[in-house]
Amino acid sequence: AKVVSSIPNYNDYVTISVALLHDVIEDSDTTKLCLEKIFGYEIAEGVNILSRNTVEKIVGMTPDQVYNHRLSQAKDYIQAIKITDVIDNTSDLHLQPTSSAQKKN
Repeated sequence: AKVVSSIPNYNDYVTISVALLHDVIEDSDTTKLCLEKIFGYEIAEGVNILSRNTVEKIVGMTPDQVYNHRLSQAKDYIQAIKITDVIDNTSDLHLQPTSSAQKKN
């Protein structure tokens, strides 16, 4: 959230909320419906789009392809959150032993 909020035009309430919550559905028992009740539809939908375990099935596409397609169609602030998350997740790879760095990818 800190990285995305430093980008001009991406420091609004919805973007920061989605950035802070982006792994909640993926890493817990929290559902999109629960997030929607607490934070509203737009934030819940943003978190849902960023969650790999909510990828719908599309014939002829792997789950990764569906996820990437869904991200490519997402609003720009959601794409910015994904990009900054990847940057954050890989920024310390040079500090990791080789075997750990390979696992993180």
